[in-house]
Amino acid sequence: MDREKDHGEQLLKVAYLDCISGVSGDMLLSALLDVGWDEKRLRELPPLLGLKHTNIQIKRVLRHGLSAVNINIVEKPAASCWRNLDALQGLIADSMLPENVKGQAVDVLTSIARAEAKIHGCKPDEIHFHEIGAVDTIIDITGSLLALWDLEIERVFCSPLPLSRGFVKSSHGMLPVPAPAVVELLKRIPVYPVDETNELVTPTGAAIIQKIAFSFGSVPEMEISAAGYGAGSRDLDSMPNVLRIIVGNRRADELKTEAIVEMKTLIDDMTPEQLGGLMESFFK
Repeated sequence: MDREKDHGEQLLKVAYLDCISGVSGDMLLSALLDVGWDEKRLRELPPLLGLKHTNIQIKRVLRHGLSAVNINIVEKPAASCWRNLDALQGLIADSMLPENVKGQAVDVLTSIARAEAKIHGCKPDEIHFHEIGAVDTIIDITGSLLALWDLEIERVFCSPLPLSRGFVKSSHGMLPVPAPAVVELLKRIPVYPVDETNELVTPTGAAIIQKIAFSFGSVPEMEISAAGYGAGSRDLDSMPNVLRIIVGNRRADELKTEAIVEMKTLIDDMTPEQLGGLMESFFK
């Protein structure tokens, strides 16, 4: 029975990303496979992008007793991972991906380029992508966006993101965790600290979340239809290294609500000129 006709209301398919141990491109892609994306579509992705000799390994692993999907993408023979933004944009533009997915993927890549450029004091087109030029990261980005498209998920909600501490080795040397590019990408995204020294949020993961998340917070009201778990490469001691995705249906009218802020004050002694300036500052 068609649920929309039966209840007389429009339902939207939504997903909630429960980033209990952070987010990376491979964790998100793995979770989308576990929640129902066709594995065949992922294996078709490298040829769509013109990436030859790419081997995609998919396996099921345990993380603190939780069964999760883990993917590993290997290019043989290993190609140079130093590509610039124009080359990557051309790679996507020339592919057979849906136009919507192409546009989103280019936006994600550009966001990373701008973040890296700001950190290193150069222009985005001068960045040589040791991070996103790698084949696995290109597939993580395009694969995640294609999976959301294929699964017909219309809204993505996300939990606040956990930030760890410590240092991570990069081509520029040792960098603080979270990496500077991650901090740049996470502007206006809610975060909280955790006692963990491994990197939990990667630039790729942060950029994808920045693009797809409709809002951040607790699990939204929905009727759950499926759940999946994507595992990171490391097995952490402090927490299960997984990203959980919860998929369900939500009434469309519940997304039309608007937050309204009411400001009240008692003004005892103020000139009209001062009051005008105050009102102007309120609406900035």
